[in-house]
Amino acid sequence: MSSKRRSLLDIGLDVMASDSAAQDARAPAAAPSAPVPEASARSFVGKMLEGRQTTLEAQAAEATSLREKVASLEGKIREGELVVKVDARRVRPSPYADRHQRAFMDAEFDTLCDEIREAGRNTEPAVLRPVSGEPDFDFEIASGHRRHAACLRLGFPLYAIVRTMSVLDLLRQMHAENSGRVNLSAFERGRQYAMLLRSGDYSSGRDLAAKLMVAQTNVVRLLKYGELSDDLIAAFVDPREIRFHWIEAMLAAQAKEPERVAAVCRELAASPEPKAGEVFRRITRSTPRTKVISDGEQVLGRIRTINGCPAVVLFKSAPDALVMEISDVVKRWAAEHGGKS
Repeated sequence: MSSKRRSLLDIGLDVMASDSAAQDARAPAAAPSAPVPEASARSFVGKMLEGRQTTLEAQAAEATSLREKVASLEGKIREGELVVKVDARRVRPSPYADRHQRAFMDAEFDTLCDEIREAGRNTEPAVLRPVSGEPDFDFEIASGHRRHAACLRLGFPLYAIVRTMSVLDLLRQMHAENSGRVNLSAFERGRQYAMLLRSGDYSSGRDLAAKLMVAQTNVVRLLKYGELSDDLIAAFVDPREIRFHWIEAMLAAQAKEPERVAAVCRELAASPEPKAGEVFRRITRSTPRTKVISDGEQVLGRIRTINGCPAVVLFKSAPDALVMEISDVVKRWAAEHGGKS
């Protein structure tokens, strides 16, 4: 029975296979794909290559334009024509800086910090020059030391003009900016001149003045501040208050009584902020002689000792007639005494 079933099954499978083959024979054969003409293929590839070439040329032109713009911007930055934003921490003070440390501690510096804070940046750019070979710094300050210090205090970036310049160019830039600032003291300027002269790069005050393109008389005059010893300077709370006409008297006192002056300077340096005038009088043993000139209602001036010499100092409120009368008195006295004291 089982063999018969297998036989019938085999027969059924054979019939099904035969019918399928007959259907395949009756079905029309599929038409072969038509070959693509060679000329059309070449045209298609050519158009693709042409489009790609056009794209590459456009990208190359854009890259060239960008390179030219970058080069132009870099050139303007080097020439100092653009203001750039730099990390203030990557900027170092100049070793030739003319500012005394007190310039970063006074009320004017606090005001500058407030102005920069309110504006959100330093609106007047500093001037920098690039430095190389220093891992901690990228720039050196030519001008703008207080603006830089203010930005450091506030944690702000520094807006600046960057220029490639020599040391002499840097000094000229520094002098050109600060010469018009009323808050740069004669002491600071004189000490800078003295430092430059000691560097050996300048043969004399005259040579220094010529190279900095400043008045020779000013340089020679202010170089006197360079003769002040560290002891004398340390006796003043703010040495920017040292008056030019005090220098000779202090140097003379130091030369005549070096031990006494040294002791006085040490005492004054340890004192709680003595006034500049008091420091000068202690060092030189000078006694102020001041007499008030008054018309009974208002003070018109004073007679005082300046650098060891008596002087009449009139206030702006003094009338011109008083000036003429003082002049007449001096002339009469000279005539009566024959010009002798």
